[in-house]
Amino acid sequence: MEAAIALREQPEIRELFEVLEGNGLKKERQEVESLVNYLEGMESQFGEVIKELKDLCEEKLQYGQ
Repeated sequence: MEAAIALREQPEIRELFEVLEGNGLKKERQEVESLVNYLEGMESQFGEVIKELKDLCEEKLQYGQ
């Protein structure tokens, strides 16, 4: 499985940051950056939930329930 590229490292997001900065839209860039931070946090939490669910499924199979 390929390692996922962080959202903020996606070429389209980096380009958006550059365009916003280049047009003097600092507030908007900060807002987009905040949104990216939020989404990356959600992605991390979702990954933890998936791992816990997999662990529970393995336990259930192991104990035959």
